[in-house]
Amino acid sequence: MSDWLGANDHVHIATNVAPEVLGRGGLQYAAMKSGLMKQADKIVIEITERGLPDETTLGALRLATNNLKFAIDDFGTGHAQIERLTEMDVDIIKIDKSFVDKITAEKKCPKLIKGLAAFAKAMDMEVIAEGVESELQARTPTELGIVMSQGWYFSRPLKADAFRDFHRRHMRYPSRAVSM
Repeated sequence: MSDWLGANDHVHIATNVAPEVLGRGGLQYAAMKSGLMKQADKIVIEITERGLPDETTLGALRLATNNLKFAIDDFGTGHAQIERLTEMDVDIIKIDKSFVDKITAEKKCPKLIKGLAAFAKAMDMEVIAEGVESELQARTPTELGIVMSQGWYFSRPLKADAFRDFHRRHMRYPSRAVSM
């Protein structure tokens, strides 16, 4: 994957990491063994709200992992305090699927999604809408300025080879050729 990531400047890979794994060195070891450390700027570590490390731990992880990006997964499920988020150096919030599910023909723009998007923008964070399953759920976040979404509307989970094939068929950006 490392060579493929290097050949596709516009792509990043995100992975969920359990809170108990953070700071124990396993993350860095796996990234170095796989060759992904040389693409660290394209890797996003997703941490659930319940597993948010303190700012000292997050800062140490950034130094130890060559500035990987960090995302708060399942944002808005009630475990993070807004004040704490304003003090943390987090790059991305992923709006939980439970909020995206509220986007319906009757209620096209739940106020909470609009508010979360405004909060993230004010904090210089990127936003991803999770759990998108319909065209309406894909369109609504975009209309709010949320430029990234994920969910089964786009694709089911894929293994690495299938993902590269999917990307090749659906990409909007030119890519350098890479032999895998």
